[in-house]
Amino acid sequence: MARQSEDEAEDRGSLILRVLDKRGVGVGVPEGTRERITSCTDLDTLTLRFDRSGSTGPSP
Repeated sequence: MARQSEDEAEDRGSLILRVLDKRGVGVGVPEGTRERITSCTDLDTLTLRFDRSGSTGPSP
């Protein structure tokens, strides 16, 4: 079960960064922030970050 949660967290982190890249914000994301996103294992935190990633910065 723990491995499944880790995999899900990794997938969510990747999706957050992908959304930011698609919105044109990804280039401006500091490396420290990228590291916090990709190393986060709390699914609730990642869900909140994902929701926020859709409304952050410039849109195409």
